[in-house]
Amino acid sequence: MNTSLRSTKTTNMLDNAFAAMREAQGELAKLRVLREWTDKILQFGDDGTYPLDDLSSCAIDAHELDPDTVQNIMGRVAELAVLPKVDSPPTQPRHPNEPPPGEQPIEALDTFDACEWNGKKPDPRKWITDGQIPCGEPGILNGDGGTGKTTVALQLCDAVSDEQVSNWLGKIIDTHGPVIFYSIEEKKKELHRRVATIRARHQHADIAAGRFHIIADLPAGEAVLAKPDRGLIQPTRTLLRLEKTVEKIKPALIVIENAGDVFIGNENDRAQVSMFVRVMLGGLCAVNDATVMLLQHPSVSGMQDGTGRSGSTAWNNASRWRLNFTFDKDGSGDVRKLKTEKVNYGKPGEIIQLAWDRGIFSRADCVADPIQLGIEADVEAAYLHCLQVKTARFETVSHRTGKNYAPAIFERMREAGTFRRGAFERAQERLLSDGRIEVVRVGSPAKPRYSVRVKPSGSDSGTTCQEGW
Repeated sequence: MNTSLRSTKTTNMLDNAFAAMREAQGELAKLRVLREWTDKILQFGDDGTYPLDDLSSCAIDAHELDPDTVQNIMGRVAELAVLPKVDSPPTQPRHPNEPPPGEQPIEALDTFDACEWNGKKPDPRKWITDGQIPCGEPGILNGDGGTGKTTVALQLCDAVSDEQVSNWLGKIIDTHGPVIFYSIEEKKKELHRRVATIRARHQHADIAAGRFHIIADLPAGEAVLAKPDRGLIQPTRTLLRLEKTVEKIKPALIVIENAGDVFIGNENDRAQVSMFVRVMLGGLCAVNDATVMLLQHPSVSGMQDGTGRSGSTAWNNASRWRLNFTFDKDGSGDVRKLKTEKVNYGKPGEIIQLAWDRGIFSRADCVADPIQLGIEADVEAAYLHCLQVKTARFETVSHRTGKNYAPAIFERMREAGTFRRGAFERAQERLLSDGRIEVVRVGSPAKPRYSVRVKPSGSDSGTTCQEGW
């Protein structure tokens, strides 16, 4: 019997009981009626569904009786029938793995069975510059105002966007593709001047269409990418627009200048910083396996200890790589130092010394001792010998990592002697920087390939890329 029917039946029973009581004369008659109707109530409600308090409420509502009178009568019922007072059944505690009522059930997370890797080679790691800037990861370029980090970043954008440029500050460019330079500090006119200087100094051709994208001169208040909202850092509409831009262009590199202007949260709040770097900038990386370089000014302590850090340690921890660009205290004012402070997939600590020369930076490494110079000369000679052997056989080798990667091929040749891949990689960077070897494009225009060759005598200095041999 459903609850509504049972409630109606109980009310009717009580109606009859109280009607009989009003007709009865004397205490004995009342007791006789109470026992009679108590038995009926017990037969109907012996499962404890109807507590005495609920029956009292029914009686009051149905007969408009005085509450004290009803309580007295129900007390007599309890005495005659030994009917216990039943409270509402206790609520069972909710298991911590169960969701609140009305929400979807909690299900187990999807897992990947690593046995699927059995017999499969992992995809090789991709780099913008080998061992320094990995592809698809957010990172930071620290540098105090006036050191020239904007110029260094623009030189990287120029090198990545142009297939004919093979190195950046002596480091081999392993990945080329479109780039986005997002700037709040610099106006478009100033960026034009700097990019024009960079390309003129390297004797590059005109910028190809769709390769080098500038976002600058945004209206005041619209350049911020992340701001706090009730203690949490939230993406702005501009960041969402930037995500759409990245989806459209599919860049290999995104440079954002600078952290203090695009992030207006608490830089000492670890949760806010981690959310911005890992989730928001990391989201830009995920679109096309792009690399994000965030330019940032160091704190006073970061400048004093030479690490270049700023604010919370979360900036360093959340970024997957970090470079620090500073003046070289041991040199003149024109000398800078670019140090790899952190790289998750390589060895940190690499230092590149740079010199400011008529609008751009170029390598200015200190002269090594005679023994080291002799070793480097021997490695370079071995590299050139191996390259000449391959050229004579009409076999091509590339400056890019892959199956035709020159240092990897040369270390297996008899002409390499005892030198190994790492030594050849460093020699290749020096030879490219010095203009003694060059990169040329071979194959069909639809599927171009790039090969290294000894630079012909009489050619202009600097790294170039030409068609064919």
